[in-house]
Amino acid sequence: MNRLGFLALGLVALAACESTLTTSPDDLQSEQAAASDALTALEPDVVVDIDVRPNSIGLTLNVRARGVVAVAILGQEGLVFEDIDFTSVRFGDPNDELFPDQVAQPIHDLTGEDALEDHIRDVDGDQFPDLVLHFVPAATQLDAGYRPACVVGTMKATPDVADPPSFAGCAVVRVIVAGRIR
Repeated sequence: MNRLGFLALGLVALAACESTLTTSPDDLQSEQAAASDALTALEPDVVVDIDVRPNSIGLTLNVRARGVVAVAILGQEGLVFEDIDFTSVRFGDPNDELFPDQVAQPIHDLTGEDALEDHIRDVDGDQFPDLVLHFVPAATQLDAGYRPACVVGTMKATPDVADPPSFAGCAVVRVIVAGRIR
């Protein structure tokens, strides 16, 4: 089979997988409530807004996809990205027993002096800089369907702040588990 045949076969498989995830507006509202409940249960000191796959149409995430998924922590008044302890940042299913310790970590080392430079930009057009992080989809522990997905972390400890504040943000994503298209 030639490349075009493999591509067509892969697209048919992806369409079949996506067709099993139809949902009603009530189901989506239920998942949005679940994301809100997950955020409440995390009890962060600071609530942040996140955008999974910024500048993309739809929030579909294939957890078997190669590459990475971009997640933006949207900037807001008083949020200083340089103060984040990037070793604490995680992204995944807040209802998974492994959360937050063993879910996706950012793939880039953002602890260096100029490390954030390439990851800060305004993705939502509100004039606040946003932080775009990248995660391996398979490490998120997200199951198929409409699911809340959350980013959690803490700010850096300082001599003045022994117990740094935590932050969290959640969004509803449509998760598919489709085979890899080569």
